[in-house]
Amino acid sequence: MNHVRRRPPGRQFVGLLLYCFDVNVRSSLVLVLGLVGAGGIGLLINQSIKSFQFDAMATQILVVLVLIVLVDQLSSFIRRRLEV
Repeated sequence: MNHVRRRPPGRQFVGLLLYCFDVNVRSSLVLVLGLVGAGGIGLLINQSIKSFQFDAMATQILVVLVLIVLVDQLSSFIRRRLEV
């Protein structure tokens, strides 16, 4: 008999959950960056640019980048743990 190895449904659910979380974090950061006029850190970045406070702007952008990298690394770690 030819057996096909299937993943348990719980792993598929967690994988889908991680994917949705990752997409939502990235989408919210696009909104946060002020591309659609939303408030948050995007408003702070725009105010920093307008008032020529480029050190504050660089710090705020660095925070956004670190957040994206942390979420991506956490998601990758959990996915690797599920594959074992």
